Amino acid sequence: MTTKPTLAQQRAIAYSSKPFAALSLFASLYVLHHLIKNPNKTTRMYHRLIGCMNAFISVQTIFILWGNWAVPEGTPFFAGASGTVQTCTVQGFFVILASISVASYYAS
Repeated sequence: MTTKPTLAQQRAIAYSSKPFAALSLFASLYVLHHLIKNPNKTTRMYHRLIGCMNAFISVQTIFILWGNWAVPEGTPFFAGASGTVQTCTVQGFFVILASISVASYYAS
């Protein structure tokens, strides 16, 4: 028999990823800033791959930060849900697109 999570547990699950997503976003933007700032680094394929990978990581973390606010309002056991089906679909599309892209850049 499963028990329903309490509101405190729902909030902990919903908001626990936000600080780590913010750190990931700042780190990927930092890498992009340094790659764009130094024009010599854009001539090597390695730096281009790193730049594209960090661009997709930035997109992914933005949508992870958006997270529970994109979930349709009224979804059971999901604290902070205030979106619509469309916002949830858009978020899911971009998270999956970025995840596949980042994995592809890691593999190359």
